[in-house]
Formats: sequence, C-alpha cells, structure tokens
Amino acid sequence: MKAPGFITRPAVEVVEFTDPTIANAGIELIEQDAVLLASTPLRVRRVIVRLETAAVVFHSANQRVRSSTSAREELLAYVVFGPQVRGTVNGLPIRPGVMLAAEPGAEARFVTEPGWQSITVMLRPQHLRTHLLTRHCEGQFRLPSGLETLNVSGKRADGGQAWRGSVLRVLRAKSDDLRASERRVAEYVLAAPDKVIYQSISEVAENAGISEPTVIRFCRALGLKGYHDLKIRLAQDLVPEEKNIHEDVGPGDDAATLCRKVLNANSLAIQDSLETLAPDQVERAVRLLARASHIEFIGFGGSAPVAMDAYHKFFRLGIPCGWQDDPHMQAMAVSLMTPRSVVVAISHSGSSKDIVETFEIAKQAGAATIAIVSHRKSPVATIADVALCVHTRETGFKPEPMSSRIAHLCVIDVLAVGVALRRSGDFVASVQKTRKALINKRY
Repeated sequence: MKAPGFITRPAVEVVEFTDPTIANAGIELIEQDAVLLASTPLRVRRVIVRLETAAVVFHSANQRVRSSTSAREELLAYVVFGPQVRGTVNGLPIRPGVMLAAEPGAEARFVTEPGWQSITVMLRPQHLRTHLLTRHCEGQFRLPSGLETLNVSGKRADGGQAWRGSVLRVLRAKSDDLRASERRVAEYVLAAPDKVIYQSISEVAENAGISEPTVIRFCRALGLKGYHDLKIRLAQDLVPEEKNIHEDVGPGDDAATLCRKVLNANSLAIQDSLETLAPDQVERAVRLLARASHIEFIGFGGSAPVAMDAYHKFFRLGIPCGWQDDPHMQAMAVSLMTPRSVVVAISHSGSSKDIVETFEIAKQAGAATIAIVSHRKSPVATIADVALCVHTRETGFKPEPMSSRIAHLCVIDVLAVGVALRRSGDFVASVQKTRKALINKRY
C-alpha cells in the first residue's frame, strides 16, 4: 500500500493512549485538544489507514471526553458513528445514521459519551471531485460549508447523495414544475434540509433570496398546508423519534442520564440567552413597561403559562395587567388599548399568525408591542416594536419546546426586576398590601 504524497507515516498504524493531554499522539492529520470528564481511567484507540489519496481513522473511547478537533493539511473530513454512539458536536446531538461533514480547518467541539466509536475519512477537495467525476455524480454532491450534519442512514447513503426522504423525494420530482422563484426555495431546502428545520420562515426567505409569500406558495405547491407543515415533514425524515421528546436524550438513557441531559440543556439555554439578549432592547422594553397604564401578556400552548407567570409578577408591581391564551380574547382585549398600553407576546417559533394579527390590532390602537421569541427573524419579532430574542438549540417542530420556556421565564424575571427598580415606591406599597392580604391564607 503506497502512502499518499502528503503523508509520510506508515500505511497502517495503531495508536493507544490513556492521557487526554496527548490526544494528538501518532496522528499528523488533525489538531486535537481533549479533556477527560470522568474520574475512571481513559482508554483511547485509533487505527489509522493511509491510502493513496485519503486516510481513514477508526476511533474509540471508553469514557466521557470533551475535545476540540480540526483537520490539518487542507483536508475535508467526513465522520460516521457507531451503533451505540451518544454525544454532541458544537452543542447539537449526534447519533448513528448521521454523517458529519467538515470543510478544511472547520473546528468540531465534541462531547462524547462512553462507548464512542467513529470512522473518519479525510481527503483533499480535489481528490473528492475526481472521485465524483469518475462516477458521474458530481452534481449530486456538494462540498460542506463549515461543519454540517447529513442524514445517511441505511439505503440513504447511496449514489453520493446526502439526503433522501419522503418530502425530499417529492420535492426533487416536482422541482421542474415549480415557478422560478419557488425553485430557489427548493434549491435551498435540498441543499440544507437539516438547517431548514431549525429556521423560521423569515430566515429561509432571506437565505433563499425570495419573499415569505413565495415560501408559502412553494409549500402549497408540494401539497403542504404551510411552512410549519414542511418543517414537520422534514423532521420526520431527518430526526429520530426520541428527538421530538428532547433534543439530547437517547432511548437507552437511565434516570441519572435524563436528569443530567435535561437540566444541562436548560442551563445552557440560560447561558446562551445571556449572550443573545440585546441590552438596548431590554432597556427599551423596561422603559415601555414602567410607564404603561395597562399591560396585556399573551401566549399559546407552552407559552401560555409563561404569559400567566408574567401577569402574576407584574400585577404585584401595581400595574393593571391581564393575560390571554385565546386568540379571540386577545384581539378584543388589545382593541381597547390606548397609546400608554403595552402588549407582550411570548412565542418560541415566532410564527403564530394569531399573535401577528393581535399585534396589528394593538398598533392600530396606538399600543406598544414587545415580543419574547427564540427566532430573531420570525414574523412576530419583525412586527414587534421591541424584540427580545433568546437562543436555544430546540427546533420549532417539537409539539412542546422545553428549554426555550425556561429562557423565556428568565426574560420575564429580568423585565420584572427592571420595572420594579424604576417603580420602587409603587412596588414596595403593592408588596405590603399583597402580603397583608395573604396573612390569613397560611398556617
């Protein structure tokens, strides 16, 4: 076996180590820093096979490890995972049936669980193009941009195509029948379906260079009810069933693992939101709420309890408040508002038609509108006077987002504290009255 021109090491080499600080041992193809996240001894095994124009690395580890890895030598990297693999890459879950594709120099931050197994193929871009041209399938594959996850489980990996699924097959079959503007949406969805399921309709429209109504027409041309229906169908093709329950869980997780994963996800949502929230927007929201003569909090589904929690906090500040989870009641309530009134909407997806319509009615009455959302470029955020965007790694297709609800509650706490500071006199008087009213309610 001839060693490739850019590799001078043996054609086949086995490397084993127990010290994560020497994670680069025996391999010149990658740069890696690793940290052991468990107290028991670490055992890592690598088998490196160097071919004429590529290299294949078999990797296994017995403990939970956090590592940061990037390919050297201008190499593309494609990674597939063993049947029991569990972990994350750049905060996103990985699993069997998913391929990780990385452009040269792209950094992958892994957290790997015990029993990790992976196979990595590394080669230069020009060698990949030669391979595809030889097999007449260059048009069916594209080089990765940054770090991407591709669905390649089972028969879906044939022909060099990264994604196949029921809605994607329909899209490929109908693409020639679409209008030119709709084909631009089709091209974007086919190129990055795993990204589309995490994006709002506004983000897809912007990335495809078309309008939001065109996205809707595209969805209906496929026989779908709308954009949300498209995301659900894509998710059914690309996402394992348990991810509809929670982003990070696996079917074999025990109670201790469930506790760690769910609580860590909630903690991460709060940390990410601290980085995402714009202080100037928070200041604007606090200023509007502090001078409001009336505040109405609205939300649907999992966001409704957040709206009720906000009402519970703000009425004790001495501000007349209400909360609504019914679209008809919301419309009627905001139609009676005045220029000193404020409507606060909580929505994970930011794509609720009813909230957009409620905001439009409130604006006609002269009221201010504040949106607490997880997607900055969503319709609700776009129409709001003030948009407070938190960042969570949840998708918009799950029936009940979890981590985002925690982040939204934290934003409500921030606003309540900010308003209380501005209205400290009213707040102290209101707290004394409410405490006095509860004296006889408790033992």
